[in-house]
Amino acid sequence: MLHLCDRSRPRVPDCIILDQPHTTTGMRSTSLLLGLILFSSALIVAAADYDTFTNSKIKRRIEASTATVKHTLAIDYKGNGNKYHLTLLNPSKVAYLNVTTNLGQELKTTYNGEHTTNGLTYGSYLVELPSGDSGKLKVIAIYSHVLRPFPEKIAQNEKQLVIFEDNHYIVSPYETTEQTTTIDLSSDRIESKSEKSPTSANGKRITYGAYNNIKPFSSSPLKVHFENNAPFLTVKKYLRLVEISHWGNIAIEDSFDITHTGAKLKTNFNRAEYQRNQNGAPAHIAKMKEYLPNGAVDVYYRDNIGNISTSNFNENAKPPTLEFQPRTMLFGGWRIQFENGYNLPSDKYLFRDNQDSSRYVLNVPFVAQLEDAVYDEVEIKFILPEGVKKAEISTPFSLDSETIGKHYTYLDTSGRTTITITKRNVVADYNTKPFQVSYHFSRSSLLQEPILLISTWFSFFVFVMVLSRFQFRIGKPVVVVPPPAAKGDQMKTGVAQLGELMRLLYSSTSSLLAYPSTSKQL
Repeated sequence: MLHLCDRSRPRVPDCIILDQPHTTTGMRSTSLLLGLILFSSALIVAAADYDTFTNSKIKRRIEASTATVKHTLAIDYKGNGNKYHLTLLNPSKVAYLNVTTNLGQELKTTYNGEHTTNGLTYGSYLVELPSGDSGKLKVIAIYSHVLRPFPEKIAQNEKQLVIFEDNHYIVSPYETTEQTTTIDLSSDRIESKSEKSPTSANGKRITYGAYNNIKPFSSSPLKVHFENNAPFLTVKKYLRLVEISHWGNIAIEDSFDITHTGAKLKTNFNRAEYQRNQNGAPAHIAKMKEYLPNGAVDVYYRDNIGNISTSNFNENAKPPTLEFQPRTMLFGGWRIQFENGYNLPSDKYLFRDNQDSSRYVLNVPFVAQLEDAVYDEVEIKFILPEGVKKAEISTPFSLDSETIGKHYTYLDTSGRTTITITKRNVVADYNTKPFQVSYHFSRSSLLQEPILLISTWFSFFVFVMVLSRFQFRIGKPVVVVPPPAAKGDQMKTGVAQLGELMRLLYSSTSSLLAYPSTSKQL
C-alpha cells in the first residue's frame, strides 16, 4: 500500500491509498503517477476553495454574563465565490446559529461536519452568499455548557467563579487582515486572564486586539477566570404536548426536569444561615420566570408531588408572565420537576391557507420561554384532530428525529395523528425562528364527532325502548287455566253478571241526577 497523507487542510482527504499491483515496474510507476495526480488535484481544489475569500475585517463580541455565551461576529469579506466557509469552535456546544447580511437578510447555512486542524476542533458551515465580490455578514452563535465552574464546590454563602476558554484569534480558513475581540463579563472581578498583546481590561470588559494579518487556522488559547453568579438553569428533560381541537382551542402542557448545573455545595445546606441572609447565597436559584404566548388563559402549575410551590400569573404583562418559587431553592446539583399548561385561542395561532381551504397551519413557540434556561433534551408531541391528512413540520433548523403515530382519546374511532420530534441542545432563542405544523382537514371530518355523539344517544334510546318490551323472569311463567263450567252454571253466571251491570248503571244515573247543576240558562 502507498499512503499519501496531508494534515494541513481539513477538507483534503487524510490519506489516498493506492494498491500496488504485483506485476511489472511500469504498472507500479503508472499507479504511483496516477496517485500523485489525484492527490495534487485535491490539494489544488481545496486551496482554490479556501483562497476564494479574504476577511478584510472581523469584529467579535462575546457576552459571558449568563449561563450561555453569545458570540456576535461582524465579518467584512472580499471574494468572488457563492459559498463562504464559516468555522466555529466547539461545534457540539453550539445551541443556536443565525447568519444574515448586514441588511438583515437571512442566509441559508448548512453544517459541513467537524474537523481538526492545528490542534483546533471546529465545525464547518457553508453559507450561501448573495451575488457580489464583497459583502458583510452578521453571525450570532449561542453556546451552552462552555462556562465551567471553578472551583467545582463552594460554600453556601460563597460567590461562584467560572472559566471561559476560547481562541484569541477568530478561527477561519481564510486570511484575515484585521480582527478584534471584546468579552463582556457579568462582574468586574477577574481572577485571571490570558495575555495576547495588545490586551486591555476595563471594568467588566476585556479587549483583545486589534490583530493584523492573521493566517488561516491560527491558534492561541484564550482563558478567562471570573465571577458569574447567573442561574445555571439546565432543563435535562423537556416534554411539550400540543393538542389541537377545531371545536375548542389549542392546549399546551410543558413538563420540566431541571437541574442547577453551577458549583455544588461543599457541605450540607444550612437552613438557619439561609434564613438569616438569603442574599448571602448569590449562586442559588430562588425563583423562576416563564414568558407565555399572548392570549394564554386557564394557566395552571403543578409540582411533581402536588402543588407545594408558590406560583403567580400576571396576565396583564406583555407578554403574560408566570412566576413560580419552588418550595426549596436550588443550589448546584439540586433538581426539581414540575409541569404547567395553558390554552391558546385557535383564531390567533391556527390559520387556514388562502389558496387551499382544507389546509391549516399552526404557529406556536418551539419551546417554553423559561428565563436563562438551556434545554439538553427536547421532545415535542403534536396531537392533531382525527381525520387529518398530509401532516408535516416546517423548521429552519435540523431535528434529531421525527416520528408519526396515533393517539386515542374520547369519541375517537381511527385515532388522532401525532407528530413527535426531538432535538438536543436548545435555547429559547429558537422561538425567534418560524416554526410551523401544517395538515389538511376537511369540513366533513369536523362533523364526525357530533354525528357520532348523536348516533350513540339515538341508539341508546332505541335500545331502551326495545328492552322495555321484554319481560325477564327466571323460568317459564305459570298460567292457571280454570276448569270448564257446566252449561247450567254458565247460565247462572251470565245472569249474575248482567244483574251486576244493571245495578251499576242505575247507581251511576241516580248520582248524576242528584248532583246540582252549575250551568246557567241562556
